[in-house]
Amino acid sequence: MGLNISKSLVEMQGGQMWFESEFRKGTTFHFTIPVAEEG
Repeated sequence: MGLNISKSLVEMQGGQMWFESEFRKGTTFHFTIPVAEEG
């Protein structure tokens, strides 16, 4: 459930979340969130 909540929070901020998995090495989770420019 934690990853589902994390994905929802990232998407609410306009970002994306995904993962890459390698057999016998593990899984890496990535996310992007847009940065607002000052002004």
